[in-house]
Amino acid sequence: AGIGSAVTWMHGDCTALPLRDASVDVVICDLPFGKMHGSVEGNVVLYPKMLDEAARVVKPGGRAVLLTSDDNQTVMHEQ
Repeated sequence: AGIGSAVTWMHGDCTALPLRDASVDVVICDLPFGKMHGSVEGNVVLYPKMLDEAARVVKPGGRAVLLTSDDNQTVMHEQ
């Protein structure tokens, strides 16, 4: 049994995950950088919602891996 049997990949709205509270070990999210999709200004609204949702579904001691660009560093630091 490789890692594939222990991993479930999902694709969906990062602000409304169809998961129970404290139900996952890791959340990985490739956030919009605000260049090809969305905007840096829009990320000011999106990022806090996504962080709240990740905190809701990740088990205590779990982890979140979030990809973004340097353009959004102030949005992330405000959280």
